Formats: sequence, C-alpha cells, structure tokens
Amino acid sequence: MKKFKYALTCFVAFFAWKAFFSTDIAKETLKEVVTPSNQIEVSSLKYLSQVTIESNKSLPISFDNGTIFEHVKAESGKLIYQYRLASADSNINNLSEFNRNLKSIMIKQTCSNKGPLFFLDNNVVLVFSYFDKNGVYVGSTSVDRTDC
Repeated sequence: MKKFKYALTCFVAFFAWKAFFSTDIAKETLKEVVTPSNQIEVSSLKYLSQVTIESNKSLPISFDNGTIFEHVKAESGKLIYQYRLASADSNINNLSEFNRNLKSIMIKQTCSNKGPLFFLDNNVVLVFSYFDKNGVYVGSTSVDRTDC
C-alpha cells in the first residue's frame, strides 16, 4: 500500500508540474527571457533563474494526496523542483524503493511531455527533490535527455 501511495504522490505532483508549464505564465516567461535580438542559452543560469522567478510566483501548490509543490530553484544547467510530502516523515521504511519508483515514474512522465522536453533538449537536467513533513530530505531523482 505504501508503494502505491508514493507512486500516486509522484504521479500527481508531476501532473501539477506539467500543468504549470503549459500555462500562459510559463509561456510568457519564456518569451521575456529570450527575444529574437538577444538569444540566451536555455541552460544558462540567467535564463533558468528567470524561469524560476516566474514559476515560484504561483507556488506553493497543494495536492489532495498531501504533496506540496513548494518551489523551483535554478543552477547552471539544472532546474530543481522541491516537493514536500505533508503526510510522511523521514522514517519511511522503504526509502530505496521510494527513490527507485520515483526515477521510473519521472522518466516516463517527463519524456512524454513536450514542456519538459524543451528543457531536456536544451541540455537542462530536471531534478525532483522530496522532503518529509518536517523538512527532512527523503530522496530525489534527476532526468536528463539521455533518460528519454
């Protein structure tokens, strides 16, 4: 049952993330950051920082399953999505199973969506980090273009 709950949590969190990046806010951010006269590399910290500023304006987002999409951070070549599992703590018995399931779910969902593929195609690694209800690190996974 716990395995199913974690898989469901990851699945719902991803769809919220996916929904955000199909919004007008995300599209406008991309237009503002890159203009025809001033091309900026997508994987640059400048570009990704602008994406996170706009993204974080609509966060946090809570989901029915107790997952909270808290914020997005940028590093050069990376977007880091931070989630909190509001109903779980770091005493989760199967952390390795959680991380193993997380990777496969995120690869499947990320690689089948053109929003995240835009970043992957531009050499940006997407990192999904999870913390428990007390803010203790639970696990993370990353997806890059080679995963797809």
